[in-house]
This record gives sequence, C-alpha cells and structure tokens, in this order.
Amino acid sequence: MNEISEHRSMEIIDYLYKQRALIPSESFPNVIKGTAGLDGALTESYDALMGDLFTRDKTTMIRALANMDKTNRVHGIGGIGYALSYRDSKEVKKEIQQWQAGQQLTPAEKDVIRALFAKLDDPY
Repeated sequence: MNEISEHRSMEIIDYLYKQRALIPSESFPNVIKGTAGLDGALTESYDALMGDLFTRDKTTMIRALANMDKTNRVHGIGGIGYALSYRDSKEVKKEIQQWQAGQQLTPAEKDVIRALFAKLDDPY
C-alpha cells in the first residue's frame, strides 16, 4: 500500500473494513502482512479491522500470528492490542481467557496470547 497515495490507501482500508464480514479466515495471514508500511491514521484504521477479525475468529487469528515472521507478528499483535484497547482491558482479557480454556494451543500460540495481554496493558 505504500506505493499508493495516502488518500487511496485510506479508501482501500475503509472498503476492507466495510467488507470485513466477507474476509475469509484463511486470508488472515495476508491481512496481517498488510500492516507493513502503514502509519498514522492508516494504521489506526487498519488496526480496527484487525481487532474486529480477531474478535470474530480468535483461533484462526492467533494461529496466523503464531506462524508469522517476527516483524509481522509484532505488528499484528500491536494492531490488535491497540484496537482492543478501546474496550475495558479486563473484560477483553476475560473473554480471551474463557476462549483459551477450551483450546489446545501450541507454545507459539500461547506466546501470542501473552504478548497480546502485554499489549492490552500498554497499547502505545
């Protein structure tokens, strides 16, 4: 997206956000990679998309993050943490813990959750 004008990038992110219900879970890795090169308002808008996708399908998003290279994983976790920081962090953590109780997670997936909890405590 960094080769497209900032205005055009915002239009694309806005379109993706409006169509987020149609984004298939198997596309989450590509959505995570889309954070590269974004800044300012573009990042905040894209973070909102990431947060909504995480809320919709925690399992797939955590798995996708766990399988990303470190740079994309850090950006993805940061974006989701920032988006979720607009909600009560205790409630968000409680939701994640309740979801987590019914899951068999790999060590990498557990690391993603720990990093996300840390980001919820300090989203900036």
